[in-house]
Amino acid sequence: MPSAAGSADAVDPLVVAYNDSGDESLLVRAEGLARGLLAEDPSRVDVLAALSTVLMLRGRASDPARLDAAVAVATRATALTSPDDPWWPYVNAQLASVVGFRFEHRREVSDLSLARRHADVAVAAVGESDPIRTDVLIRCVNVYRLSFERFGRLADIDTAVRLSREVHRSTDPDHALTARQLLALCLVMRFARTGGRRDLDEAIAHCRDGLAAMPERHVDRAALNGVLVIALVQRWVSADGDDADLHEAVRVSRRVVEDLPAVGAVRAQLLATHGALLVMHGLSSNSSRHLDEAIRSTREAVDSPTADTQRAGHLVNLAHSLLVRARMSSDPAGVSDAVETGMAALAGFSPGHPDRARALNVLGMALRTRYLIAHNPADLDAAVGMWRSAAASRAGAVEIRMTAARTWARTAAEAGDAELALEAYVAAVELLPLLAWRGLDRAVQEKRLTTVTGLAGDAAA
Repeated sequence: MPSAAGSADAVDPLVVAYNDSGDESLLVRAEGLARGLLAEDPSRVDVLAALSTVLMLRGRASDPARLDAAVAVATRATALTSPDDPWWPYVNAQLASVVGFRFEHRREVSDLSLARRHADVAVAAVGESDPIRTDVLIRCVNVYRLSFERFGRLADIDTAVRLSREVHRSTDPDHALTARQLLALCLVMRFARTGGRRDLDEAIAHCRDGLAAMPERHVDRAALNGVLVIALVQRWVSADGDDADLHEAVRVSRRVVEDLPAVGAVRAQLLATHGALLVMHGLSSNSSRHLDEAIRSTREAVDSPTADTQRAGHLVNLAHSLLVRARMSSDPAGVSDAVETGMAALAGFSPGHPDRARALNVLGMALRTRYLIAHNPADLDAAVGMWRSAAASRAGAVEIRMTAARTWARTAAEAGDAELALEAYVAAVELLPLLAWRGLDRAVQEKRLTTVTGLAGDAAA
């Protein structure tokens, strides 16, 4: 970062020590140092930037209210800096970083839009040979990743991968580990969109190398293990069932959950990931024991005080777990539990949320299962409504939309409702260009199309 007489260099080692150990008292000391420097000169942008990082980390660790203070301090640093100041790229990147983190916590789209604007300013302003370039880029990577996650623009995740690769290739030891973590996560997310197997293999390699270099008590160790779990599961699915990847994912996930602290920003998400993994394991092994463990883990994620805006997504996972177990054990009460949980999940999503389609699809399946047990036409009508809405959801993943459309079509055909079945098949056929869009690898396009083999024939029948 730009040099300045009497800079906040004493704060940085405390932040690094905290990251390596998780000892929040180090952040308390760092905050005290920064505030002491600001008492002497409130206009020090280097100290304001350092303080905003400390407040952000404290907000993540134990006190979410400090996120607002982190944003306020970073905003002040930006207001004190002009575009011709060497600090300009850095303070904009810092503000983008802390606002992006607040978005992760609260999911307010206005925060993401603000973070994205400042990230764009920072990346455009920093020169190729600027000594602060890596400091700037590492703070912006996560903003582009979050933008892709929320809006689905492939260019955003490509930018995140490009920037994290550049930082990873640099010789800056301060950012090498963080860049590896972010690169692995971005590659996993891009694989989910494009299906490029090389992205997945590279992500797994980065996770393993990062974990080998990371101190055992590093604050991000659990999160990086979580990325490894997701990557291994995705490779297991894409490789049509290489059980070695699935078994490794289960081992890693169990170890992560066992080591989780009683509270923490990533606790709820890792518990939910563990639950979803165990559902897959239970289905592949036809084991109700794994499903029982999955439900316990997912319930804990739902009840976690750190779940916050992710709670609705965890409820979808719980509804699915309950439905799978109920089907496996032929338990009508379990199906009703799945319906009630699915309704609670759906209520937690705004109409344009990307995950709402998944909630609609799971609730539709639960309602159809209850219809098959109790034969209440209202359940079947409600299920059709859920699938119709899921298929029409522009924000939802196309695979989920296609699943909803095809399930809706088959259900209507089984019920002898030709007009309703035709409506559903038309919806499914219209999704085909999105399912195999040009940005996918050719092999992935072909594999996706094999999942809908017979669709045209069924629609014409």
